[in-house]
Amino acid sequence: MRDLKAKIEKQYAQKRLDDNIKLGPGGIREIEFIAQSFQLVRGGHCEELQTQSLYKALAAAEQLGFLDQKAYAALLEAYEFLRMVENRLQQRRDQQVHHLPESEAEQELLSGVLGVDDYGAFLAVLDAQRAVVREQFQQVLVTDSSEESAVSREVGEAFSGLKNSAAYEQLSERAQGYIAQIMSHLSRSDFSADALDFLVRLVEQVLKRSTYLAWLAEQPAALQRLLFFATRSSWMAEQVLQQPALMDELVDDRALQSLPNAEQKSALLLQQLSRVPSDDLEQAMDVCRRFKASQQFLIAAADVAGYLPVMQVSDHLSELAEVILQQSLDWVAAELQQRTGRPQLLLEGQSRDAQMVVIGYGKLGGLELGYGSDLDIVLLHDGNGKALGTNGDKALENAVYFQRLGQRFVHFLSANTPSGRLYEIDTRLRPSGNSGLLVTSLQSYENYQRESAWTWEHQALVRARAVAGPQALKTQFEEVRLALLCLKRDPAELKRDVVEMREKMREHLDDSDNEHTNLKPGPGGLVDIELICQYMVLRYASESCGLFEITDNARQLQRLVAAGALEARQADELTAAYLAIRGATHHQRLGCPAPQLDMPLSNYREQVVGIWLELLE
Repeated sequence: MRDLKAKIEKQYAQKRLDDNIKLGPGGIREIEFIAQSFQLVRGGHCEELQTQSLYKALAAAEQLGFLDQKAYAALLEAYEFLRMVENRLQQRRDQQVHHLPESEAEQELLSGVLGVDDYGAFLAVLDAQRAVVREQFQQVLVTDSSEESAVSREVGEAFSGLKNSAAYEQLSERAQGYIAQIMSHLSRSDFSADALDFLVRLVEQVLKRSTYLAWLAEQPAALQRLLFFATRSSWMAEQVLQQPALMDELVDDRALQSLPNAEQKSALLLQQLSRVPSDDLEQAMDVCRRFKASQQFLIAAADVAGYLPVMQVSDHLSELAEVILQQSLDWVAAELQQRTGRPQLLLEGQSRDAQMVVIGYGKLGGLELGYGSDLDIVLLHDGNGKALGTNGDKALENAVYFQRLGQRFVHFLSANTPSGRLYEIDTRLRPSGNSGLLVTSLQSYENYQRESAWTWEHQALVRARAVAGPQALKTQFEEVRLALLCLKRDPAELKRDVVEMREKMREHLDDSDNEHTNLKPGPGGLVDIELICQYMVLRYASESCGLFEITDNARQLQRLVAAGALEARQADELTAAYLAIRGATHHQRLGCPAPQLDMPLSNYREQVVGIWLELLE
């Protein structure tokens, strides 16, 4: 408190604020500091002081005996007088001013509207009121530090480095007032050392951006939500420190209980992209990156708050990726076609546009994305018919056009910009891997899968799904996929290939030891469950082909029960283990405790190992 008093005194000397009724000696700001000092020192233990109202804070201080009745009445009278003067000054000049007028004409006008005889009489009343405030200010701010609560001292110590910094010295009075309010909120709250450390780092991060300081100071409920999430998820804390604008997602808790669906996500992104000039690719990339960050942060908040079960978390993350992929593809295609025109096909005597579709594999295809998941994609174009080339001024052969479109699309998604990257993109699952074309015709893709693909490539098809592109081409791919899954296979050869795949993955990916188990490739982990599901689908799809148009593991397990290929008990145990382990991996990524489970993860994994032995060994 003594440091605060000294700092204020220094500011008076430096800025000569005697004629400022807000910031000057005995002004409005001193009354605010008096109220805040009671809140800062004693608010943590006295609920009556936990208010944003200055009137209520002063009244509570008087009722609790911290301020005598006479001083309370005098401060209240002075505050109302100073506010009246402030209003008259601002009404006269129609500006946010707090300085007394300098010209005699303006001084007389002010005296008249205040109802006093002359300006000298007004100054006498003003000086008397400010003297009352000044006296109380001196008394309150020299309170012995031993009277401060432990909480207040802790808050003061945490912010001491910040308040002694050169950056703080350069802040406006308003910004410094915001920091005082933030400290006051903290002193009235239960918080951990982690919360205090996070908030100091955040204030340092936004020190020169008064909008964010105002957010923290003037929205105590939202500040409490921010601290709740930041102390329960290290990932969310780091996201806010890197992008403070994400704080806006926590203003209303109701938003976490009703996340936008796929259509609403798409409409939100489209609205933001509509403001970007059609030739500004970098700005479009930046818009998509900010959109992903805000939506993913919102999903994480709903997850940490317990509003979303694990499958809905992945549903929302997968929907988000699909929305971004579709609108990124639309944007890149439109931008390229401004120069080249649209690629054309001649089919049954009719010319029409040729188009590209994005196939999602792995977690994207299986609607099982996690926070920070890579996207495994394959790009296909409609190659049936005679290719006529593009119809623009700078005509290209169709094959060249699609390679350029594919390259620009992948760049749009994966380029590292000041706003980060959208997704890590992996295209190695395309026919012939890295040695193959980036964009392949659907017909060539089907021929490759029928004639040259390895078993593991058909295993990958189990979770493949069209995620962006025209609906007609999506439907064509789904028909091709289902036909490939339903091919007749040698069960013994299939089983041998899957078991060998498991051994290779464990050899190269499993870093488990006596103290740590990798929940993905380790025994009984996610890989084992996925391989069981892939083996069973490929083994029985030819007998029940129509059941496996779906791509996620949980529903595929239930379809296997319906096909008579799996016992209900096995499907239930595999599903429960899959959801438990996926939930644990989500929360590992978020840096927060895993949710409570019916039994330890090791028990779930033992059940998976047992079912693996029953079905594959």
